[in-house]
Amino acid sequence: MAQTGRREMSETIRLKVISEYRAGALYYAAGSTIDAPVETALWLMRDAPGCFELIVEAQPAKAFDGPPADKMVKAPGRKKR
Repeated sequence: MAQTGRREMSETIRLKVISEYRAGALYYAAGSTIDAPVETALWLMRDAPGCFELIVEAQPAKAFDGPPADKMVKAPGRKKR
């Protein structure tokens, strides 16, 4: 299946509401956090950049892969004759 560049509908962005936002029937109280679909969150941040702050969640540290357990205990190769 070809990728179209559009995000899946289930992806969301978490925003913190810095100051009260009201646009028609849409209302967010200051101090609350919202999970909005990507397209909506981007629109809100363009519409009222001073009202919303992006919440970036810390990613867990990547586990370090150590060397293989048998790295130094292998027998040496056979000598050539």
